[in-house]
Amino acid sequence: MPNRIHIVVVEDNLALQELMVEHISQGGYQVKGLSCADDLDEHLMTNRIDVLVLDLNLPGEDGISIAKRLRAANPNLYIVMLTAKTSENDKVLGYESGADIYLTKPASPLEVTSAIYSIERRIISQRQEKSELTLDVQKMQLNGSRGEVHLGAAELAILKSLLEAPNQRLEYWRLMELIDKEPSDKTKISLGVQIHRLKKKLMKIGASTSAIKSIHKEGYQLGALVKLI
Repeated sequence: MPNRIHIVVVEDNLALQELMVEHISQGGYQVKGLSCADDLDEHLMTNRIDVLVLDLNLPGEDGISIAKRLRAANPNLYIVMLTAKTSENDKVLGYESGADIYLTKPASPLEVTSAIYSIERRIISQRQEKSELTLDVQKMQLNGSRGEVHLGAAELAILKSLLEAPNQRLEYWRLMELIDKEPSDKTKISLGVQIHRLKKKLMKIGASTSAIKSIHKEGYQLGALVKLI
């Protein structure tokens, strides 16, 4: 898997820090090991991070304070909190301070890496949801973060009409008209095939699996962010 997220491990136990950094790096990630809040702040001045693996007990500013401060500054940052404290109140405090995942020590590097895999899936999904595609009507072409695809006449008509419809939703009968078909069960199947092909093209260039959503007994709704040019 190509490296798509940037990770910092803040742990003052250097042996454990090095072990985690080495293990996480084997997954193809860019990982930086740091020992305290000051080092983290210095790193953040010139680097963007997606995931912070944060020990609770640190010299100087503790993990709870760091988590609260960084969560306020960057709501999109994911925080994996590591601590030897196992009481329910401690866990509640950890989550309230901004932790997305709370792991109790001794947490193995494999457990930490599994948590990061889970977070990465969420980050990728969010990035795909927010990825804007562009539709060039004249060229009958869709452009996205992963390239471009050409549309057939029916696909173009369907996508353009969904884009312009209220709430980007159209009923089956209206979509059938767009592909010059009389409403019928057979035509509905044909429409489904066209929608499936269009959805695959949207996903190919960066849209998520919800690029076009089926509305039960009604029709279809566009889920991808598409801009007309």
